[in-house]
Amino acid sequence: MILLRAITDREKLVLKEANVEAMVAGMSQYKRANQQAVKTFCEAQVNDEVRNAQQTDLETILTIVSTETNQVVGSIWYRLHNDAVYSDLVFICWLGIYPAYRRKGYARAALDQVAADLKQQGIKRMALQAFNNHQESMSLYESYGLEAKRTVMHKYL
Repeated sequence: MILLRAITDREKLVLKEANVEAMVAGMSQYKRANQQAVKTFCEAQVNDEVRNAQQTDLETILTIVSTETNQVVGSIWYRLHNDAVYSDLVFICWLGIYPAYRRKGYARAALDQVAADLKQQGIKRMALQAFNNHQESMSLYESYGLEAKRTVMHKYL
C-alpha cells in the first residue's frame, strides 16, 4: 500500500506549511489567542523543529508514497531518544496525509510500517501529541490503540 522514503527539500516545504496549518487550527481552541501571533509562533516553532531534526540522527522525516499510484500522499516524522528512561520510545512528531488521500488507510499503514521497523531496533512504545479538537486524528489514534496518558488543562483568567 505504501512506501516510506527520504523526504525531498520541496516536500519539506509542504510539510512545514501543513504542520503550521494544523498547529494553527489546533491552537484556535485557545480563547483570546491573536491569530496572527499564533501563526507567527507556529511558523517559528516548526522551522526550528525541522532545522533541529536535520542535525541529529535521532529524528527521521519520511515521505509516504502510495505504491498503487506512485503519488506522494503525506509525510511522517518521528524522534528516537537516547535518554535511558525513553530509550524504548518513538515519538511521532508529525503524521500528515494530504486531504485527497485521507480515510484510505495511508496513515495507519505508515504507523504500522514505522512501528514494525522500529520494533526490530528494540523500540517498545509509541507516543504522540494531538489537539483534542481534531476529531479525525483523535479517532485514528484511538483506533490504532494509542491511549491518553497526560492531559493539559487550561483556565482563562
